[in-house]
Amino acid sequence: LSGFDKSKLDSSSITFTGNLVAPSISHTYDSNSSFSQGISGYYNFTTSSKSSVFVHWIFRHDRNKGNSSHIYNNENPIANENVENGYSPSVYAGYSQSLNNNNMLRFTVCTRNNIFKTHYMGSYLGTQKMLSSDNDFSVEYFHNWKFGLNLYAQAGVNYSINRIDGETTMDKLNPLAKLQLGYQFNDRNNLSFIAAWMSN
Repeated sequence: LSGFDKSKLDSSSITFTGNLVAPSISHTYDSNSSFSQGISGYYNFTTSSKSSVFVHWIFRHDRNKGNSSHIYNNENPIANENVENGYSPSVYAGYSQSLNNNNMLRFTVCTRNNIFKTHYMGSYLGTQKMLSSDNDFSVEYFHNWKFGLNLYAQAGVNYSINRIDGETTMDKLNPLAKLQLGYQFNDRNNLSFIAAWMSN
């Protein structure tokens, strides 16, 4: 998966002072380009007749580059240039264990991350680093009855953290729970009742 996009804007304007004698001239130039690519994989392993393991992973890279300059009359131009690299690795993995023909237990872990590093050049020099990470761990239980009734229950925790230049701006650990009761009338119709809770 890859993509490329580039845009360019060149504009200028002339404005006059109140006495209409000395014109004020400003010129603005903007140029932006972006590039992205990604790779993913999915693996499923049967460890026994009643258990299996799956792993789904994604890695994405985004690169954005911007240039801008502003000149007012004959003053020194205000120039800005930034190059941003973003990396987004994510992994979703789980282990399933069938208890019998009607019920199953599954343990899952999921991590979704965004890492950005931006270099500023031109009139301002500097570097900014940002991290956003969202992580889940849960235990899931599935039960099916022969007369069409089914039950799904989930309990787990969510851990989220954000950092800017090494300083933590958010750090949360939240429990979560979900209960779903459904009835399968036929292949096309079913009815479900869902209750979910997550602490903030």
